[in-house]
Amino acid sequence: MVWDGVPYRWDGVAPPVSLGGTLEAPDDVCAAVTLSDGSIVGGFGRKLVRIDREGQRTTVLALDNVTAVARGPDDVLIISEGDNPEADVFKLWWPAAREVTHVQAKTLELDDRPMFVYFDALAQLVVAARPSRWHALPWTELEAMRRVPEDEFIARRADLVERQSRGR
Repeated sequence: MVWDGVPYRWDGVAPPVSLGGTLEAPDDVCAAVTLSDGSIVGGFGRKLVRIDREGQRTTVLALDNVTAVARGPDDVLIISEGDNPEADVFKLWWPAAREVTHVQAKTLELDDRPMFVYFDALAQLVVAARPSRWHALPWTELEAMRRVPEDEFIARRADLVERQSRGR
């Protein structure tokens, strides 16, 4: 868990154990998730960072504007970014395959980025919301979408950033 920017390991029995240091952590309840191995992944300092059970921190995916993270099946991360070079509303990061799926607003039948996204494990739906507009998408539809290998995603993103910086 993260409390006042400090990550802790808490197993629910003994007192929480500090994992050291502080994080630039957003106040949003959707800013971080706990994975099945007990690690924490969140948008700390707008980067997607994983903190393992011993406190070791690693960047999960090279992103610069992470605003929220949700957990899907098999620890798939549903990552919301603010403005981003791909102009998607969220990304799925498939850790087992190290692949990324870009999800556009039209896929969710929304006109803009959702205010929040979460995975309903019971119904197997990804739910996205905007003011007065909600949309639920079956997980199977997201699983069927095109995936890009992580290294291809990183190279393409660098190219898009370069083009945008040159005004193209």
